[in-house]
Amino acid sequence: EDPLVVAAGETDDRSLVAGRVGRRLEFAVAGYQGAHAGDGTLDLAASVKAAAGEAWTCGLSWSQDLGEATELREVAADRGAPGSSGVAVDALSGFVAYEGAAWSLWLEGVGALEDFEAGYLDAEPLRPWAWNLECGLRVSERWEVASRLEAAGELPDAPGWQAGLASIWELNENVVVSVDYLHGDPG
Repeated sequence: EDPLVVAAGETDDRSLVAGRVGRRLEFAVAGYQGAHAGDGTLDLAASVKAAAGEAWTCGLSWSQDLGEATELREVAADRGAPGSSGVAVDALSGFVAYEGAAWSLWLEGVGALEDFEAGYLDAEPLRPWAWNLECGLRVSERWEVASRLEAAGELPDAPGWQAGLASIWELNENVVVSVDYLHGDPG
């Protein structure tokens, strides 16, 4: 996963990205005009990604406005919030990943560095955060099983935690069949 996608809060806005990709280190900065930034201001994001050996990678990223995240905009719209959070809320995210021949591991977290003002996501000020842990085991060349554990806080209508299992079969280069089960606290 591209850490800049995480840095920009998984926004679907157009952006201009500049960076440098080295053998073991990547960095990028991005500027994007958010969907609800009607005043023409530019939001910023930055990321760094490092590789340790052939299997381990880690990354850290920052976003100037977590309110531009597609999921948060949807939550706010569902609650009848105005088109803008009113104040840009910085966010920090990071990940550590291992991708070996037989198994993989992914740990990721993201959180607001300050509160969203009352009335945008909820009646009270909120500082949303989330993390997930995924582990996969390659059973054969075309079959993988995986597990997932995730939690979120101060995010309206999001489950408090969820856990799941998946079985993924690669039938051929173009067709993958996945059976997933996800269970959690309804929040």
